[in-house]
Amino acid sequence: MEITSNEKLGHRQILGSILSTGVKREVIGDIIIKECNANVAVKKDISKFIIQNLERIGHEKVKVKEIAKSEILKTSAEFKEIKTTVASLRLDAIISACYGLSREISVKLIQAEKVNVNYVLTTNNSKPINEGDLISVRGYGRFVVAEILGNTRKDRVRVVLKQNI
Repeated sequence: MEITSNEKLGHRQILGSILSTGVKREVIGDIIIKECNANVAVKKDISKFIIQNLERIGHEKVKVKEIAKSEILKTSAEFKEIKTTVASLRLDAIISACYGLSREISVKLIQAEKVNVNYVLTTNNSKPINEGDLISVRGYGRFVVAEILGNTRKDRVRVVLKQNI
């Protein structure tokens, strides 16, 4: 869904206003902000409710409309490139490698429903990850699996991750 206003809105303002309509946090995905527009990934069945009930964010009047996945704003954020190796292309291993966390903490984040893969909430820690997948972890940020370079002699997988700064 796309939110348009006359003023630049912040992530907190947008999230808070959507939650104030009575929607649960679990149905809201990524929020991408660019200038006076914001794209919010939400579950399909709740988008019409939000469109009907969200009229203001803060003191600013907003227009809300449904958009297709292909119309989502492309972010021009700066990336930090991380070249690393992982034991496998499982979601928990990739998150651990990107943020320097233990696999146990990564699994807890996934099970706490704080991880989206390609804008879809994921609770399967062994989900296979492919090149080009966008992974966002609430509280940590997002990154893209830019390249899978192949295996090392010790059969680990070399990957290039691009983390938003």
